[in-house]
Amino acid sequence: MSENNLPGRTIEEISASIRAHAASMCMSYIAIGRDLIEAKGKLSHGRWLPWLQEMGFSSSAASNYIRLAREISPDSMIGALPMSKALALLQLPAGERESFAQANNIEDQSAEEIRRLIRERDEARQALERANDKAQRDINAMDRDIVQKNSRIALLETALEKEKQKPPIRETVEVKPADYEELKRRVGMANQMVDDAMQAATEAEERAQSLALELERAQAESDEAAEPKGADALISAVNDFLARVQILPFRAEEFSERDRKGCRMFVGSVRAWCEQMSAALEAPAIRADGAVVE
Repeated sequence: MSENNLPGRTIEEISASIRAHAASMCMSYIAIGRDLIEAKGKLSHGRWLPWLQEMGFSSSAASNYIRLAREISPDSMIGALPMSKALALLQLPAGERESFAQANNIEDQSAEEIRRLIRERDEARQALERANDKAQRDINAMDRDIVQKNSRIALLETALEKEKQKPPIRETVEVKPADYEELKRRVGMANQMVDDAMQAATEAEERAQSLALELERAQAESDEAAEPKGADALISAVNDFLARVQILPFRAEEFSERDRKGCRMFVGSVRAWCEQMSAALEAPAIRADGAVVE
């Protein structure tokens, strides 16, 4: 029985399971997270943080393992990614992670690149939403203006029809109504309002088409900006290399003499590369024309 008298594995068995997962070259952070969840349920009040220290975990690291275990299925493609990449993908809603990972070739991206792609995707969505909102507000305003003008035109047409229905003046001489010029002016105004309304509708349609083209260009520019360029791809490769070999120091005690010899040669090569890289970074940058970049 455990400290809280719960059935199942003891805290010692759980600790051994976590150490085994951490020592494995195919370390399962999801399995470690599940073990941590089980251990937390078994430890009495005040024992959780001391036990984490005994196991070599910080509180924040344990929280990351637990979160990954709760949010990621072991059989999903995200569960096969390195822990840093999986944590970066947790910024996305659960239903969008798989499609985002497939669309952006996550296996070839570093964790920092993944976070940058998510930020750019969110910014593009927000810009698109703002543009759509503005376009809709403009269209609504134009619709209201057209309705108001059509209402005024209907009133004028009704007044004109009433004037036409008045009985004719029975005189042998042609006599114009006293308000003839006013009626003529009103008819002219009505015709002008119809023309204005049709022109406003045409302009509204053209503006909506222009906004749609601007949105398509913004989306295309956002997609183009998401492509990694320059030294980013090389830095990403180095980050992936570091993520893959970070467990080696913790397994050194298991190496045979042959393994140790091979690792020493490997460490020597890496050390020489680091020295060359440091020297290159400290040296002044030279342009193609031979000038020193200030």
